[in-house]
Amino acid sequence: MDIRELKYFIEIVKKKNFTLAAKNLHISQPALSKTMKNLESELEVQLLDRSDKEIKLTEIGQLFFVQAEAVLNAFDSLKASLYDQSKLNKGEVIVGLPSGAILEQD
Repeated sequence: MDIRELKYFIEIVKKKNFTLAAKNLHISQPALSKTMKNLESELEVQLLDRSDKEIKLTEIGQLFFVQAEAVLNAFDSLKASLYDQSKLNKGEVIVGLPSGAILEQD
């Protein structure tokens, strides 16, 4: 299992439809379906109920969804933190004001 699969799973749950999720993820619907079948096979559980037109979560799928969102949020937080440390905390900031911008107080 990897982060990409978690993102795909979460998008399917949010859209409740493989076609809409695939379009939003910019991948083909068959590739998305295959990825989810492989994930379910790897985990040896059924996460999604595909019996209706609208995708629903199984009971274990609901538990997986909550945990997957937590993992994805932690991953995004980690990426942001690393970016901040590597890109934003370098150099110095110099603030300058034109000489006429200083106001005198009585």
